[in-house]
Amino acid sequence: MLAKKSLNHGHWKQYLKKLGIDKTRASKARAIYNAFPELEQVTGLTVEEAYGQRSGKQQGSAADSPRVDTMEQQTQRMRKSITKIAKQAGDAIHDAAFAGPEEATILIPAVRKAIVELQELLQHLETQVSTAKPDKGTKPKAKE
Repeated sequence: MLAKKSLNHGHWKQYLKKLGIDKTRASKARAIYNAFPELEQVTGLTVEEAYGQRSGKQQGSAADSPRVDTMEQQTQRMRKSITKIAKQAGDAIHDAAFAGPEEATILIPAVRKAIVELQELLQHLETQVSTAKPDKGTKPKAKE
């Protein structure tokens, strides 16, 4: 978590590659870190086991541990975010028609950064789909 916060945009993937860490595994590890305040809660678990348990009910009171959304809540929140991003991109396209060369020059780096982030999101989701191997005609079940 500290390394990701301290690295400039675009350096995180290079950092993980240098360490030989898969970006999906790193993403899951960060989610686990955020979900479990105490190391003892995940000691002895694999990354997959801890990641699956993070959406389950946590021991102790709600005040003692961070809020953990269910997979369905996370998916709904992500759908809303992506829908909002798509609408904002559409609005930006219309606004760009009125941008002069100077404004366009200033906006291009921000647009490129947004594209990189969205490509990373797409790659992550495609990796999730390709690693899941459900039976034909069935939906993957959430770990309990």
